[in-house]
Amino acid sequence: MHLWSYKYAAKNTSIANTMILFSTNPVWATAGSILLFNEKLTFRVILAYILAIVGIVILLYKQMHFHGQTLNGDMSALISALFYSAFMLAGKKSRQLYPNLIVSNLQYVVCAFLFLIVSFVINDSLAGYDRISWTAVIGQVLIPTFLGHFLMTYLVQYMDLSLMTCGKLVEPIFAAIIAYFVFNETLHSESYIAFGLTATALLILFWPSVIKAISANVNTR
Repeated sequence: MHLWSYKYAAKNTSIANTMILFSTNPVWATAGSILLFNEKLTFRVILAYILAIVGIVILLYKQMHFHGQTLNGDMSALISALFYSAFMLAGKKSRQLYPNLIVSNLQYVVCAFLFLIVSFVINDSLAGYDRISWTAVIGQVLIPTFLGHFLMTYLVQYMDLSLMTCGKLVEPIFAAIIAYFVFNETLHSESYIAFGLTATALLILFWPSVIKAISANVNTR
């Protein structure tokens, strides 16, 4: 449902709207982790959230347009964020009982099966697409889906969801940088402000872990 609603949003509203509405998923995941797993929300995480979200809004506010024509797509992006949060929470619970290989493989098999059934029900052809389209699909499956989701379901057993999902707020920044190099999209002054805020948020978020790792390395030597 997360993948379906995300793809629907991308086709029925702007990419900017899709990105910023889907980027609310760390908020829902954190709320769920507090309720279901009794995780504590520290001031450091709250501050990182605020800075990262402000950075995203600054980056995308000129591109965002909410009106009736894109309402379904906008709502779908928000629903996708909720489903993704549920996916993360369910993954954390599953990883308490089963190894990552079993959890990930079941996710992919069930998801692929359901999409195949739907394609037959709606009589949607799986042929007739050009090579570039299939290359894009295969790349998306191999890198963000297999590698990204595999790593996320692996890490939920060792990290707080509030910490992990806040790190996902950097995605729009990466997207803007890639668009600059690949599609020659111009970076405006707002982009640099957003980069600075997001970098500060990540520094606040992970600084204690970095200091701890450095201290451990010095003590070992």
